[in-house]
Amino acid sequence: MGIVLDDRLLGEIIGHARECLPEEACGFLVGPSGAVRRFVPAPNALRSRTAFEVDPAFLFDLFRKLRSSGEDLLAICHSHPTGPAVPSARDVAEAHYPDCAYVIISLAGAQPEIRAFRIVEREVIEIELHAIV
Repeated sequence: MGIVLDDRLLGEIIGHARECLPEEACGFLVGPSGAVRRFVPAPNALRSRTAFEVDPAFLFDLFRKLRSSGEDLLAICHSHPTGPAVPSARDVAEAHYPDCAYVIISLAGAQPEIRAFRIVEREVIEIELHAIV
């Protein structure tokens, strides 16, 4: 399983992460049959620089809309404003969607770094992330 993002989606994800600074940003990659088609930004209910949480009502509404549209939840995205693009201990502990990828955007360096992972039963495996520019 890998993630393919076009430059429009990549721009949306990075833009959202920058707009949320200094807090962590979060959102979702969705699409039909494993093909990422759109980014759905979500508010960080924690409003934290080091953690994120999505309001359960937002998730309920998202899943209802995905059922109607025939799309799937493919990845959960969030940013690390000052840390590396790797899952934190909290990210691993709270990874409750084993069929999803986890995409992390680091804004710590001169250029954003984006990496993708699968997290299943606390095991972290990096997966391919391809950016089509």
